Amino acid sequence: ASEAVIQAYLAVNGVVISNYDGIVGDDVEATIRNLGVLSSEGMKDMDGAILRIMTKKTSSVN
Repeated sequence: ASEAVIQAYLAVNGVVISNYDGIVGDDVEATIRNLGVLSSEGMKDMDGAILRIMTKKTSSVN
């Protein structure tokens, strides 16, 4: 419960997580897809899965 309070405090104060941070996507659906990738692939190689998600995002920006 304390984590929810911290997140609410951050949101009220305008602190947001960019869609280029970690596995957060452009929208809820993209974030859920990224979680699916993380859960199916990531338990074997979590760091590699997060890097693949982030690399895919940066290559589509360029």
